[in-house]
Amino acid sequence: MTEQVVSIQLSKYKSLFLVGAVISFILGMTQGIWLRQFLPQNDFVVYVYVALQELFVIGIPAILLMLRKKDLYKPLFTKPDTWSIGLVALAAVSFSLAAILISVIWITLLQSAGINFPLPANLPKLSGPFEFSMAILLAAIIPAVSEEMMFRGLLQIFLRNRLSGRKDIFVVAFIFALLHFSVHGFAALFFIGLFLSMLVNRYKSLWLAIIFHILYNSIVIILQTLDSLPSVRLIFLCLGIYLAVSYLLFQKKGANVWI
Repeated sequence: MTEQVVSIQLSKYKSLFLVGAVISFILGMTQGIWLRQFLPQNDFVVYVYVALQELFVIGIPAILLMLRKKDLYKPLFTKPDTWSIGLVALAAVSFSLAAILISVIWITLLQSAGINFPLPANLPKLSGPFEFSMAILLAAIIPAVSEEMMFRGLLQIFLRNRLSGRKDIFVVAFIFALLHFSVHGFAALFFIGLFLSMLVNRYKSLWLAIIFHILYNSIVIILQTLDSLPSVRLIFLCLGIYLAVSYLLFQKKGANVWI
């Protein structure tokens, strides 16, 4: 009798998690209506809208849906080793510059095919250390954690149990790139999604994907703040570093490294 009562109570909690996820999603999709009256209308408030939409539409629903089956997702939060963290950090910094080359090639291909879209607007300029720190929190950390919980956590595990081979990795990467609604950034975002999905699949840790994502977002914010592009030589150097680090990250266990 007691076990039956406990089972019913757990079922109710799972239903509440699902309801909470739906409510959070609705709040995020309608934030422009109910939030406008509480926030000042200036350039910096764009960062607030970005963070809250990521949190309500993606982050909170992902957390609540994971809690419904926490035993399934708990292994994803194992602490990675220091060596892997260092390699992932180096990969994030180098790829943030190498991605410029990918984007240039992708845009050139689109234009050669007669596909022309206006370039997306940059994020608002930052003034002072406070705004910069808040921008890192709002547009780098919160989106990174929210998106990794949803895509490399919830969605990848869901698809892994339903697709054969490694199809889940490619499907998650494609959806990740598609839902950013950026034609010009699609190719770079697809490569990022592919790398992160492979990373989680290889190390069984969501923390590595979160670290990469936070650092990548932060570098993008810094580049936009400086309003300058790195040299071609530096971009190719970063591409070489990224490829070398990727080799070290994905080499087979027990294999001899080449450095």
